[in-house]
Amino acid sequence: MTGFQLCGADGVYYDAEAFINTTDTSKVDVICDQVAEPVGVRYGFVQCPDINLYNSAGLIASPFRMD
Repeated sequence: MTGFQLCGADGVYYDAEAFINTTDTSKVDVICDQVAEPVGVRYGFVQCPDINLYNSAGLIASPFRMD
C-alpha cells in the first residue's frame, strides 16, 4: 500500500511500506528501514497523496496520524 510514513523519536517522517497483516486482515503492518523504533505513523499526509487503503465496504480511508 502507498501513502504511509513512519517516524522515530526524532520526529522525522520517512516513506514506509505497508501491508495487510496476513493473520489479522483488519490490521496494517508498516515498516521503514530508516526507523528502527517507530513512535508515529501517518497516512496520506502530503499535498497530493497517492493513497490506496480501502475498507471492506470499498470506501477509501481518510488521511490520519497516530503518535
